[in-house]
Amino acid sequence: MGPPRRPKVVCHCLHVTEEDVLDALERWEIRSLRDLEKKTTAGGGCMSCHPLLKEYLTRRGFCRPD
Repeated sequence: MGPPRRPKVVCHCLHVTEEDVLDALERWEIRSLRDLEKKTTAGGGCMSCHPLLKEYLTRRGFCRPD
């Protein structure tokens, strides 16, 4: 069976997981990185996760400059 899977952390500063980001994209009207940060706190620390977060937004067709 193996060890349980650890959630993929996308924002290490604020411990936001991929699941948190995907859930927010499904539940809320998120159209920008700023919107995503407001709902999840992701990207509010050192900002090194911004490129990855923008990829999630782009895949959903929502990426626009802030």
